[in-house]
This record gives sequence, C-alpha cells and structure tokens, in this order.
Amino acid sequence: MVIEYMPLLFRFGSKDIRIIVDCTEFPIQKPCSPMEQQLTFSLYKNTNTLKDMIGITSNGAISFIYALYCGSICVKQLFIKSKLMDRLEPNDVVMADKDFLIAEEL
Repeated sequence: MVIEYMPLLFRFGSKDIRIIVDCTEFPIQKPCSPMEQQLTFSLYKNTNTLKDMIGITSNGAISFIYALYCGSICVKQLFIKSKLMDRLEPNDVVMADKDFLIAEEL
C-alpha cells in the first residue's frame, strides 16, 4: 500500500525509502542560567534553540516526531536517542540531509 500512494519520483529506483528525516531548530528566549544558555546554544543558528527531529513517508505523511532537545545536541546524537532504527525493518532506506552523518548507524 505504501508504494500505491508513493509519488512517481519515489516509485522508480527509490521505492525502498521508508522514511525521510530532518531536524528543525526553534529559537527560544535566552535562558537566565549560564548552564542552560550553553545547553541550548546552537552554533549553526548562532542563538539559543530547541531542536526536534521529524520523519515523513515518501508520500508526505508525517510518520515520526521526536521530543525537543537542547539546541547544542548534534543531529547524529538526536537520531540515535530517537531509537528510530528500532522501528525500521531490514532493507528499509532512510533518506536524510547530509548533516546527519548516520551511515554507520544504519
């Protein structure tokens, strides 16, 4: 059924893609505590943020949302903490941005 609703772009050559993952950062007010400032500071955004990871199916349906984490966490750590790999089946393909650096986890 997944293949039936898959966009044509994914049907040919990419039909094994089970999930497309990406992270989003949300700017937050600068915390008062220096420790919280450090934990939430994102070098990428150069501000204090919270970060989450979302997964969508190849037909665009949201299939996975992970909890918010402090913006200083790297994408690979967030991916590992999410335990998304435990939910996949053998030979499922995960599509991710180049910043994920998760090839060895798959």
